[in-house]
Amino acid sequence: PDGTEKWRKDVPGGIFASPAIAADGMIYANSENGTLYAMNPDGDEKWRFSAKRDSVLGVNHGPPAIGSDGTIYVPSCDKHVYAVSPDGTEKWRFNPAVA
Repeated sequence: PDGTEKWRKDVPGGIFASPAIAADGMIYANSENGTLYAMNPDGDEKWRFSAKRDSVLGVNHGPPAIGSDGTIYVPSCDKHVYAVSPDGTEKWRFNPAVA
């Protein structure tokens, strides 16, 4: 609790939205390069999920959100919201522009 940095993770493109922290301490960060990073509380990377990216914009926007069942919801500039399982696999994707 003394404010000492415990670890740091550099990711391509950077992270410009707040990460989400699950009840078990897992940290989910949506990067500007179109990748969702899952990190253990000690900073070790558990997995990556690459969302499809818009060929012009090529970035994800906004923070991930975690559902009560552990599903991670990720907004992406390919006009989809992705639902990702806690093991890093895609559950489904939704394009609100088509709904």
